[in-house]
Amino acid sequence: MEIRVAKNSEAHYTTITEALQAVPYSERSRILIGPGVYREKLFFEKKDLLIQGTDPEKTVISWGDGGYELLPHGRKRGTFRSYTVFAGGEKVSLKNLIIENTAGPGERAGQAIALYADAACVNAEDLVLNGFQDTLFLAPLPDKEREPGGFTGPGMLRERRLTRQYYKRCAIRGDVDFIFGGADALFEECLIGINGKSGFIAAPCECRGELGFFFLNCEIRCMGNRKEGSQGDPLMWNFQENSTRPLARDRREGSQSDPLMWNFQENSTRPLARNRRVGSQTGIFLGRPWRPGARAVFLNCQMDEGIDSRRFSGWNAAEEAVPDVYFAEAGTIRPDGTEQDLSKRNSWVIVPGEKEKGQLLSKAASFRGYFADRRGQGNDPV
Repeated sequence: MEIRVAKNSEAHYTTITEALQAVPYSERSRILIGPGVYREKLFFEKKDLLIQGTDPEKTVISWGDGGYELLPHGRKRGTFRSYTVFAGGEKVSLKNLIIENTAGPGERAGQAIALYADAACVNAEDLVLNGFQDTLFLAPLPDKEREPGGFTGPGMLRERRLTRQYYKRCAIRGDVDFIFGGADALFEECLIGINGKSGFIAAPCECRGELGFFFLNCEIRCMGNRKEGSQGDPLMWNFQENSTRPLARDRREGSQSDPLMWNFQENSTRPLARNRRVGSQTGIFLGRPWRPGARAVFLNCQMDEGIDSRRFSGWNAAEEAVPDVYFAEAGTIRPDGTEQDLSKRNSWVIVPGEKEKGQLLSKAASFRGYFADRRGQGNDPV
């Protein structure tokens, strides 16, 4: 089944919501979306669905729910009801889209998810995700919440099944814990932008699979210290060198996230500590463990000098011991092509040797093959 959505009468529907309602759960389907900003909050669960924009620069799904918002019953919306798009079911493919949460910085709006990726198999290509705190959630949730009601939302009562997710040539922007969850996920040739003056890219919880979060051949940019209108303007930044098409201009209100490190809890953005820059201690980290057993790897990535020399952080403090995690980095280069110095990293951050790097690359290849095997079986765009 193929359904077309557009802002004019030439399509089947003028809203994505109507198109999703027309798709039977078990029927392999494709929804093609014309240019425009679609102000919709989407929830769907399908067996095999591709959602594809026809103009990757101008096809935007936008909503602005934040975790601090008070609902009619007097409770806060919380993290996991703040999503712009909830993508569930068995297999979901996303291509040539911009998905954004416009709630604003976490200190004002709370957590604000753009994409809640819950399907067993998620495949994304040329997808742009814009937000601040908690931009991308990769299910499953951790086993237990830290605060009563912390997981309130679509997945709180569900089995914590492992999901597999592959992001190819995507762009993801946020500031605090903005790629988080418990999936096995490969990010390949992606652009990761930190738009705050401090923060954390990845916040994985306990790893149920073998991969955890794996960033391979990605580009990491720290945008928070750039002046508006400069070459590094955080409101308009491009894909990697082999592409010149710009991402969507940020339409958010308010200022950039102020220089605080925020201690993410399920429904809290309580400040942890002021960001005091001493030398190369910038307060911008590659990640921190949301739960014990977390796993994250950055391999052969390009990063600017904004990343903290300690590389990864503990949950509550930058240098606290985190014995039950696997955080690794190797092959990092600066924008000028020189090798990044990792000698000041926290002692528990691993720099894999050649043999271990080969094993990691083998895992990534096997994971990539899992998706390649499904190219002829459904809608996978990659």
